[in-house]
Amino acid sequence: MNYFKRFSDFCAVFAISAAAIYTLRKFMSFNPADAEGMVEKLKLFFSKDYYRDYRSYIVLITLLTVSLVVGAVLERFPYVGFALSLAPMLQILLMFGDGKLYERPMLYVILGIAHVLGNIVHSLYLDRADGKRRAFICVNLGGITLSALGLWVWNRAKELSLLDEEAAAELGTWDSAILAGVEDGAQSITLKLSLMILVGIAISIILRDVYFIDAAVAVIPFVYSAHLVATEKLRLFPLAIIFITLFYLIFRLLILICEPMSNKCIFSKKILNNC
Repeated sequence: MNYFKRFSDFCAVFAISAAAIYTLRKFMSFNPADAEGMVEKLKLFFSKDYYRDYRSYIVLITLLTVSLVVGAVLERFPYVGFALSLAPMLQILLMFGDGKLYERPMLYVILGIAHVLGNIVHSLYLDRADGKRRAFICVNLGGITLSALGLWVWNRAKELSLLDEEAAAELGTWDSAILAGVEDGAQSITLKLSLMILVGIAISIILRDVYFIDAAVAVIPFVYSAHLVATEKLRLFPLAIIFITLFYLIFRLLILICEPMSNKCIFSKKILNNC
């Protein structure tokens, strides 16, 4: 395991610890008058009617733990850990955009980014050793994962739009946001972005190893999402979507610049060897 991967795993552990300690600290100071016993106190603390949503922290801790453990067990298959690391990163971005990271929000964003990048750098490190294409698989599998999430949002929006007002009032935070986005046609935007990324993946597979084309195609969804956010036409998870398309572009650029099998790559020969 290279040093950057160890550092990125430490970032995940630190984020888990910080979220767990914060949640536990708030729970210990939570003393409702109408709570009878620990079980009742837990129910009230994690209730959606409570003025702060600590359930999101539990989801974040769970996603980070799964990503960390699976990534460590399947160290030789970094594309699996990479795909899993996107889930806690997305959760962090959603919580950040919705104001649910109540303490040191930027810390979680930085730690989440480091955790994701660790798998990419690790895959490039392994590719350098045996000439395989793990980083290539990482980016394409990550793109498929992101596209699948976008397609799920699109399909979920169709399902939620059929609910009556009473059922809609009982929805959770993210479902409520998706339903609200239906009015602005946000589900169509997520569908377009998902298809753009899928087209880019298809081109990447067909024109394998022509990485500059992959990077050029990855610019399109990022520019499109940036334009929508700048013009305030995208109100459904805008921060998460623009970061996702930016990450996808950055990962494509990393493959272009740091292709380990290229003898002309300064980054591959010097930086990766020192990781």
